[in-house]
Amino acid sequence: MLSKQNSKPDTIRLLSFNGRGLSNFKKRRAIFSWCRKQKADLIFLQETHSSKEREAQWKIEWGAEILFSHGSTNARGVAVLIKKGFDIDVMLTQTDSSGRLLLLKSFD
Repeated sequence: MLSKQNSKPDTIRLLSFNGRGLSNFKKRRAIFSWCRKQKADLIFLQETHSSKEREAQWKIEWGAEILFSHGSTNARGVAVLIKKGFDIDVMLTQTDSSGRLLLLKSFD
């Protein structure tokens, strides 16, 4: 639903999901497809098992912005998937070194 004063949505749809490891391409593709069907604006993923070296590939596969806090390729890691076309200005991100925490600060 859009307000009449601006094009920002009145509500934001959120989804949280434990991926139990998304380093496998086929599994990640299936999860990304499922996430798109949920029509959430922001999707919070846990246990991504992501790495800095694969960020660009994951963003291409998702088709929009992803913010990461990496653990290792076989443990930990969190990410926030941002739906394509969702209007959000992330002003600040903060992560921990173990890949368990990702803080975002956004302004309206």
